[in-house]
Amino acid sequence: MNDNSRDQRIKTVHKLLWLLSLTCSGLAGLLVWQQDGLVVIKLCLLLVFISLLVLAGLSRRQSHAMQLGHSASDSDTEHHKDDSESESDQDPATELAKQRKELIATLTSGVAHDINNPLSVIQQNVQNINRRLGEPLAANQTLAAELNIDLNQLKNYLTQRDIFEFLNQIEQSALRASELSQNLLQFSQTNAAPQQVFTVAELIERSLAMTYLTPRYQQLSACLPINIKTDIANPNEKISGIFIELQQVLINLIDNALDAIEERRQCVQDILQADILLEQKTTRDKQCLISVSDNGMGMDEATQQRLFEPSFTTKASGHGIGLALCQQIVSQHHQGKLSVTSKQGVGSCLSIKLPLTNN
Repeated sequence: MNDNSRDQRIKTVHKLLWLLSLTCSGLAGLLVWQQDGLVVIKLCLLLVFISLLVLAGLSRRQSHAMQLGHSASDSDTEHHKDDSESESDQDPATELAKQRKELIATLTSGVAHDINNPLSVIQQNVQNINRRLGEPLAANQTLAAELNIDLNQLKNYLTQRDIFEFLNQIEQSALRASELSQNLLQFSQTNAAPQQVFTVAELIERSLAMTYLTPRYQQLSACLPINIKTDIANPNEKISGIFIELQQVLINLIDNALDAIEERRQCVQDILQADILLEQKTTRDKQCLISVSDNGMGMDEATQQRLFEPSFTTKASGHGIGLALCQQIVSQHHQGKLSVTSKQGVGSCLSIKLPLTNN
């Protein structure tokens, strides 16, 4: 395959990825009105990453074919080189890995920009809607007088119909997606996700705020009272890490707790409310311990042993990815540990152990 043909194929895939990102972003903006924005945004990012991996595979096969052809054409003239130089020239692994890393970083940066643009439009439009509905602007009052509309009655109606709450959820979901996009962009530029220093109390508070917007929480709260409590022993303690990743871990653990409670509600039907407790304390070895406890179904010993294995799941519609990724984030990105204790018929407790920081 010549250079022009290869470049043309890469450009074509670039265009397809651009169209995919715009389509996914449009779906997120549309379906977020149904309070499913967070799930859709996750799906969008997953689809984009799958596309990136496919493109990386194509690039690898093309580069490998080019190198094979190059080796064949130059074999007669290069055989006099010493063994170390010949081995370096003909071994494509290092060069392929470098090219693939650079390609994914470039495409990731472009996708992050493409996702960020429609998210900015969503946030700006939500702000405009709030100004035109809820604020006593002169333009609002003038037009309302011309149309014989009582703005106070309109505001009361919108409040009682939870319209302003829906708008707030849209804005919060867009902000959450924007944070993910910015994290993706910074990762593509620096090859390392951004490190921050923050308090555990802030991490728990913001994770809970996002949890209340998740479809799982809203679905379960419609049929069962949910009582989420926090017990933060040292609210000013600080940890260093990737805030958005640890936030996603906590949201995932709470979401799994809600799943376990829903399973118990349907199968055993012996609970009147969902009880979830988020605790933070300092261990004897000066580590930060964050735990999420629930009154769900609980797990047997065999399930606990395999809980963090990739592809292992106890859910009918699960894929066994969530907790495996949480384990990877905690252990590999933050030098911490994710563990579980559970008893069938009583509930479970998943704990995150992280090093404290003095900075």
